[in-house]
Amino acid sequence: MGFFRAIVTRFRRDTRGAALIEFGLAFPILLMLFVSGVELTRFLLINQQLDKAANQVADLVTQLNSVTTSDLNNILSAMPELVTGYSDARSAQVVSIVRKNGANPPRVQDQYVGGGAIGQGSKVGAIGGIASINNFTMQPGDEALTVEVYYQYEPLLLPIIEWLELDITQGQYLYKIAIFRPRLGALNSF
Repeated sequence: MGFFRAIVTRFRRDTRGAALIEFGLAFPILLMLFVSGVELTRFLLINQQLDKAANQVADLVTQLNSVTTSDLNNILSAMPELVTGYSDARSAQVVSIVRKNGANPPRVQDQYVGGGAIGQGSKVGAIGGIASINNFTMQPGDEALTVEVYYQYEPLLLPIIEWLELDITQGQYLYKIAIFRPRLGALNSF
C-alpha cells in the first residue's frame, strides 16, 4: 500500500507535461475560433462587395442616354474587378426596367439576364409582369432600373465540411439588389 501511495504522490507533484496537455485541450477551440473569424470576415467582405457592385452597375447604366445589350455586356464584364474572388461560374446578374403607368402597379418593361452561369431568375418579376420592388415608391409615369446580383457562396473550408458530411452549403446564394431612377431620360429597352 505504501508503494502505491508513493507513486500517486510523485505523480501529483510532477508538472512537467501540464502545459502540453493544456495546449492540446485548448488548441482545437482556438483553431476553430480563428477559422470562424476568417470565414465570417470573408463572408461579410463578399456581401459588401456585391452590394457595391450592384450599386455601381445601376449607377453606370442610369447615366446613359440609351442602353444597348452591348453596353450591358461591357458593364457587367467589369464585375470581377469590383468583387474579390468573383467568378462567372458562381454568379448571375439581372438588369430590369420597371415602369409605372397611371394607377396600375409597376410592371417589368424589359429585362437583361447575363454575366453568369448559375441560372437564377429575377426576383423583381418577368417581362410584362407586376414588379416586386419592396420599399420603393413609384408615382405614375415613373421609371426605375433594378440590378440584381446573385452569387453562390462557397466557404473556404468546403472540403472539411464535405468530409464531415455537413450539409450547410446547399443553396447559399447571396442576393443584392440596387434600384435607381434614370438620370438622363427614359430607358425604353435594351
